[in-house]
Amino acid sequence: MKTRIYISGINLVLSSDEIIDLRKEYIGRNKHHRSFKIRGKIFTGLTDKEVEESDMITMSKKESMDYFPEMTIKILEENFSRVDINEMEKNLKKKIYEHNRENIRKIVRWSNSPENCYQTMIIETILENDSPVFLIIPSVFVKKMSVSASVDERVGEFELLLYQRFNVNEKVIEVYKK
Repeated sequence: MKTRIYISGINLVLSSDEIIDLRKEYIGRNKHHRSFKIRGKIFTGLTDKEVEESDMITMSKKESMDYFPEMTIKILEENFSRVDINEMEKNLKKKIYEHNRENIRKIVRWSNSPENCYQTMIIETILENDSPVFLIIPSVFVKKMSVSASVDERVGEFELLLYQRFNVNEKVIEVYKK
């Protein structure tokens, strides 16, 4: 099973390579608020073999299929007015660690931006032989971000705690397509 996360407005795509863990919890007095904890990897010093075997590179090399399946592009275009799909596909075809570094920069800018703090998030879950499942979550903002790195081991992780602003009129949408 693979999971990808898309964030509108900041043109962010986290691949299954970058996501270590994704948890959804209900918080607050009445458990109405949703929180999402994303643990991810900060890549450094990847070998050529690791780059070649990555989810992003493998998907982009398939004949007559870009990184994003057609259904994903359609859902992204419907939900994200400011996302440039072609630009994201170009970025994904660069080395994976450069993409990862840019994702970390985008997350840091988002977490420090009070005027553009609320974004829409799509969680795409791709099961082995099934069609992808999309969860479209409106009004998500960064509650906390932390980064840890080890120079000796050449590894790093980030942890992103996202909350969804509670609004009775905004619902989480599930999309299943075959």
